[in-house]
Amino acid sequence: MGKKVCNGIVISILVVILGIFALLYGPMIAGYTGYSMVSRSMEPEYPIGALVYKKVIPFEELKKGDVICFLLEGKTDSVVTHRITQIDYAKRWVKTKGDRNVYEDIEWVKANQIIGRVEGSLPYLGFINLFFQTRAGKVGIIFIPVFLMFLTLLGNAFVCKNAEKGD
Repeated sequence: MGKKVCNGIVISILVVILGIFALLYGPMIAGYTGYSMVSRSMEPEYPIGALVYKKVIPFEELKKGDVICFLLEGKTDSVVTHRITQIDYAKRWVKTKGDRNVYEDIEWVKANQIIGRVEGSLPYLGFINLFFQTRAGKVGIIFIPVFLMFLTLLGNAFVCKNAEKGD
C-alpha cells in the first residue's frame, strides 16, 4: 500500500512538472515564442509574471490595437511588449504605448525592431520561465527529476523492507 502511495505522489509531481514544461515550451513547435512580463506597463490584460506568446508576422498584417514585442533600438536583449497606437505602412514604423502608461512611447518603432505580435498569454508562468533562466533554475531542471527518481527508489526499498519484516 505504501509503495503505491509513494509512487503515486512522485508520478503526480512529475506530471505537474511535465505539464509546466509543455505550457512553457510546447507552443514553440507551432512557431510561438514566450516572453515573461517583467513590468506593469500592460496591466491589467498582461500582468507582471504573465507569459506572453508572440508569433512572427509580416509588418503589413499589423494593425492599430495589436500588442507587439519589439527590441529597443540598439539593444538585442531588451524586449518590450506594448500596444500599437499608430501605424505608418509607407515608412514601416509604429508608435506604441503600454496600456497602463499615460503617454505613448517617445520613439517610433521600426519594422526591423518588431519581433512579433502577441497571440496569447498565461498568467504566472512568466515567473517560472524567469526562474528557469537563472543558474538555480537550470540546475533544478536536471536535479528535481533525478531527486524524485531517487526518492522513489528509496521509498520502494524502504516499503519492501518493511513488508518483508511484516511477513
